[in-house]
Amino acid sequence: MLHDFLSNLFNNYYETTAVIVYGIGFSTLLLNNNLIKKIIGFNFMDTSMYMFLASKGYITGRLAPIALTDTPRAENYINPIPAGLVLTGIVVSVSFTAFFLALTVRLYQAYHSLNLDVIVRRMHDEQERKLYSRKQDNAGKTAKIQEPAEMKKMAEVEIPAENNKPDNTAEQGGM
Repeated sequence: MLHDFLSNLFNNYYETTAVIVYGIGFSTLLLNNNLIKKIIGFNFMDTSMYMFLASKGYITGRLAPIALTDTPRAENYINPIPAGLVLTGIVVSVSFTAFFLALTVRLYQAYHSLNLDVIVRRMHDEQERKLYSRKQDNAGKTAKIQEPAEMKKMAEVEIPAENNKPDNTAEQGGM
């Protein structure tokens, strides 16, 4: 049983390598707080997936899917779909890597750190400062409304006699 497992493991060395590289990338992504190391771990995971797809698409003894004869037979060629998926995936992963690196640069410029815990703490502190300053601004606006000069102006405004009548609608139970 163990012999069969090891022989299958070594016979499928491309798939085995892809799984090991994926594990390395996943652990790097989870265990490091440095944003650059997280990006590297993400790229390891991408690369391992491409390696796995390429190993599944290749069949020993078959040719590339380029028809050289008049009547091509499908069993003579490898499957071109995994190769197309790998090329598309590489383009997407390069785009994501560029986006993540640009975002990392902006975060570093704003918070002067690549450590995710430090960035989150500084973001939280910044949000608390903004909230505190808004509360202070609102308290200042409330105090300005109740200044004596403005209160005098409000007292000098005459209310027309029509509006001084008591509202009896509440007593009548409706409109």
